[in-house]
Amino acid sequence: MFGLLISLILIQISQLEANESKRPKHDGILPVLVQQVCRHGDRSPVNLFPNNQHRDAWIQGPGYLTPEGEKMLYDNGAAFRSSWYPGLLSEIVYPNESYVVSSHIDRCIMSANSFMAALYPPTQQFQFEQGLNWQAFPTHMISAQIDFYLYGTDCPAGIEARERIYTSEAYLQFLGDNQLFINNTCQLAGYQESDWTINSLSTISDNLICDSAHNLSFPDWATESVVAEMTNILNVQRQFLYSDPEVNYLDTGGGPVLGLMVENIEKKMNGSLTQKFIYYSAHDTTVLPFLGIMEQDVGPNPPYSSCGVLELYQSNDNDFFVQLSFRNKTLDMTNDVRLMPKCNDVMCDYATFSQMVAPKVNMDPKTACYLTSKDKNLETNRKNLV
Repeated sequence: MFGLLISLILIQISQLEANESKRPKHDGILPVLVQQVCRHGDRSPVNLFPNNQHRDAWIQGPGYLTPEGEKMLYDNGAAFRSSWYPGLLSEIVYPNESYVVSSHIDRCIMSANSFMAALYPPTQQFQFEQGLNWQAFPTHMISAQIDFYLYGTDCPAGIEARERIYTSEAYLQFLGDNQLFINNTCQLAGYQESDWTINSLSTISDNLICDSAHNLSFPDWATESVVAEMTNILNVQRQFLYSDPEVNYLDTGGGPVLGLMVENIEKKMNGSLTQKFIYYSAHDTTVLPFLGIMEQDVGPNPPYSSCGVLELYQSNDNDFFVQLSFRNKTLDMTNDVRLMPKCNDVMCDYATFSQMVAPKVNMDPKTACYLTSKDKNLETNRKNLV
């Protein structure tokens, strides 16, 4: 019996060593494909709470990318070339090497352009104006009416899924426990009683984040403890939403963007995709469902310019591996590698990865969005979309 046990242990060790030998050594090895879905850079508030005292501070209007935001993405583009993936991309812009697509919102388009300006500074032969260290790069955009991927559009099934959460016993209990704080804070911010809601609280929090980033003063009532409590409440709300498999399956950066990424990985493996880098320029509400569908922490809001990243690696034996990471501005954009579900290693072999994402990818988000609970074969129909 003891001899059998030793034999089984030796077999397991041998299998682990065999798997380890197949896995590409990560240090110094470049991926064959990098895909990132990123939030835009620093912006002005999208909406202002009624008593906001800095209405005149945002001269370019609401929700607009600031110079600080441009710098964030410019620095990220420079870091991509010099330190994140040195040697991955050519110095010359080749359309078949990199591809950029943005939501239709200005701050995302501008963020993508800022990133690419540093990623591809012009070589001498492409410098068309003396002293101008910039060249144009094609940024593609998805129009609002059909954007199921980066910004979101009409999605009845998604609305239904969120409503299921908002009317659940657990969510109503959470809301009830915090309603007094929400009421008091919204009242101090100048809202009418009809608008004492968690959505108004989110607007207040966003305004204060923008004010803090630009060294603008807070109102007297926005103490450190109040800001901390707001942050905690909104973190819990995000956990309710983006820990839900159905919400993530339907929502932009979740099932739809994951579907695009998996399709690109498969094309890269079979040789039909030439690109080495694909960049989706989007929003916090795009990065959140991406993290959620990959079963990562979704409490804290993704900071400006942060990215969810999928990398595809190829070993010397032509085995393929996928790695998930999160680049976070608060961590100086270091590569925070994450363990994916069902994977035994952060460098997940493609077979395991493919099996894991199969029920998560949403390859036809438009059709999925119009399959609500009124459809008798809802679950069957959705499975057929995978």
